[in-house]
Amino acid sequence: MAFERVAPHLPPREFELVKQLIIGTPGGIKIPGIVRREDRKQIPDTIPVGFSSPFRIDGNRLRIAGFVPTSAVIQVVSPFAVIDREFFLRTPCLNALVEVLAVAGELGLKLGVWGSSALEIFTGLQYTDEASDLDVLVGMTRLDTIRTFTNRLAEIARTFHCKVDAELELNSGYGVKVAELFMHTDTVLAKGLNDVILLPKHDILAEMTEVQ
Repeated sequence: MAFERVAPHLPPREFELVKQLIIGTPGGIKIPGIVRREDRKQIPDTIPVGFSSPFRIDGNRLRIAGFVPTSAVIQVVSPFAVIDREFFLRTPCLNALVEVLAVAGELGLKLGVWGSSALEIFTGLQYTDEASDLDVLVGMTRLDTIRTFTNRLAEIARTFHCKVDAELELNSGYGVKVAELFMHTDTVLAKGLNDVILLPKHDILAEMTEVQ
């Protein structure tokens, strides 16, 4: 369904590439659809997803938005589950990830990974390069633990010359940038599957103090 909806709008030179990206090829590797927010009207009994290619066209990665029937979903993998897979230390961000995992283990943090690093780990395809950032997701924890984690991430980023972005998953399911927790603001931008909202920072900090 995802390919059928986008196919009529594709330029001829991208038709076969997008078909392989979404449907796959016989004996080939299928690219997973990443659940995304849909700002327009939802289609009943479907999930909005996005597909991202490991290759680039004119220097830009091919990204396709579509919908898949809920009944067609055969597996759901969270960022926290992706991290359990084996991967090769091929690029700076993946080398940095090993160190981030070690720090998370020391601090007792639940860690996930997404973005290009997650796609490379999941598919085995070369999604990352020398300039790729590392995007990680952290489970709810105390503020002092997050502060220590953030300081260690800065050290790792300098060591591997790789930008490391961390997001904190709130109990509500929304995610907030860890860096924003330490800014002099009263609100924090929180991203969910259905919307993006502003949350009072003091509410988030209060939630963090309740973590055992």
